[in-house]
Amino acid sequence: MLSAGSRLLAAAAKVSRRDPHRSLEMLLDAGLMAGRSGDLACMGQAAAIAASLPRGEDSTEAVLRDLLVGVGNLMLGRGAADASRIRAAVARAGESDDVHVLAWAAAGASTIGEGAVETAILGRARAIARASGAVDTLVDLLETVVASAFIAGRYYSVAAEATEGLRLAREVGLKNPLMFHLAALGVMAGLNGDDDVCRANAAEVSRTISASGMANANSLAQWGVALLDLARGSPDKTVTRLEAMRAAPLGESHPFGVLIETPDLVEAYVQTGRRDEADAAFAPLKAFAAGDAPAWGRAMAARCRALLADGDEAERAFEDALALLASLNRRFDRARTHLLIGAFLRRQRRRGDARTHLRTAVETFERLGAEPWAERARVELRATGETARKRDPSTVTQLTPQEMQIARLVGAGSSNKDVATQLFLSPRTVEYHLAKVFTKLGIASRADLIRQAAVLEPVG
Repeated sequence: MLSAGSRLLAAAAKVSRRDPHRSLEMLLDAGLMAGRSGDLACMGQAAAIAASLPRGEDSTEAVLRDLLVGVGNLMLGRGAADASRIRAAVARAGESDDVHVLAWAAAGASTIGEGAVETAILGRARAIARASGAVDTLVDLLETVVASAFIAGRYYSVAAEATEGLRLAREVGLKNPLMFHLAALGVMAGLNGDDDVCRANAAEVSRTISASGMANANSLAQWGVALLDLARGSPDKTVTRLEAMRAAPLGESHPFGVLIETPDLVEAYVQTGRRDEADAAFAPLKAFAAGDAPAWGRAMAARCRALLADGDEAERAFEDALALLASLNRRFDRARTHLLIGAFLRRQRRRGDARTHLRTAVETFERLGAEPWAERARVELRATGETARKRDPSTVTQLTPQEMQIARLVGAGSSNKDVATQLFLSPRTVEYHLAKVFTKLGIASRADLIRQAAVLEPVG
């Protein structure tokens, strides 16, 4: 993938004056490859060549050019002026009927932290892709949907999309999206305590990565195992795995992956008594969170500062993190912050204050189905002298991702035939899964499912 990106750049530069349309097409492909492989230099070169292209009268090409230039420059940390370029391009692209244009617009919205806009664009793109019947287009788009949700910290909300993306990618032989969806499902499995699936998915992605250069998939898969080890009480293993990812070559480790893994590496270092190394590991996130950074970046940086501080300074930083997270749909990150501040307050012998945070952490983890993290929070709560009763799992959480997806569509009023068409399944398969949904939810009709539509909405 790395060499293919370089070849595309060379070819795009060669024809840039003679055929700017063809040059832009190659630059966009190079940008997509750079995004997957983590080759930010390639992304920057693609942006530079695109900026030099003569402006034509085609409005769609102008939007794509601005998105590529803006996203490329921002990823390299070049000036806030590109944020306004991206914002304007996203506004122009948002009503397009071209899935390719919408996917780039969503990437642009994500880069400047406009999550609501990104979600709306991806929803429109998904509806268009399903209606088109083009499976390869839908598979690529589902990769974007899942990646965007993970960047936004909504790890549990896209299990159905990742499952569908994996199934369709296997059916049509699209290896790169297949690896990404496999990695994402591995992370979700680890969060839910399915150690075997988490580790097996990561191993499969790792075996494939040398041939594909899918650094984003590999970074995601390895992060999932590191996160599982942290929840299971093995921070030393977390340190070893995440240090290896930081040292891995381009194509195996993704720079953005290194960034989002930073809070976990800092936490693992602190738990193993390696404060100096934790401080050094914090550096890239600290730099990223300076100035007008997305709120999630500032929240995670505040949490790291809390872990590296003591006394009142640590408590203030934890509270800063919670305040920033209050406006974001990052329920897992909020629960982890409540867990950490609860543990901190317990060590300060403020058991009453600690219990408030730890109860919130336990309840949120249980609602999400994050059992390893719920148990870690229960252990902390017991250390304050209070025992949390383990709750029975919700019937909704017992649905498989595909059952949940079918239930949502039927709950929204779609017929079995419509659901089958949208999900590229046979009507008989839809009927089979729908019967299991009825049994698990204890309902008897489609009308009952429609009445339960609110509880079928994705969790954060």
